[in-house]
Amino acid sequence: MYKIIFVIDDDLDNLLLIKACFKQVSDWHIEGIISSKTALELISAQRRPDGILLDWDMPAMGGQEFMRELRTYFTPDQLPVAVVSAMADEISQELLEELGISFAIAKPYDAILLPSQIANRWGWPLVSLTSGYY
Repeated sequence: MYKIIFVIDDDLDNLLLIKACFKQVSDWHIEGIISSKTALELISAQRRPDGILLDWDMPAMGGQEFMRELRTYFTPDQLPVAVVSAMADEISQELLEELGISFAIAKPYDAILLPSQIANRWGWPLVSLTSGYY
């Protein structure tokens, strides 16, 4: 089953790095979005991803504000979100739960393990282009 993941991060280098982490995953499409406002516009225009990887500290609309707006459209069961941010360790578990965030991963992260961490937490199959299932 084909999965679309929005990666929302204001740093282009981070977007490219996360896309590279998923290069060998055949059944996931990673779409980098540099602005949380743009991501909300896409989602509200019926372009819903299967999951979101969200940076927390962004200009114009940070992670907390984005999540409050997103949850007016979709519940956590309908659209899972994980925070991938240098600030991940500073976000309380209570706030993650309140905003319906599945989990948080701190930057820097292990690029090799990132796809399997996300697949395991969201219960998604992970198929490699070279060797079948991870």
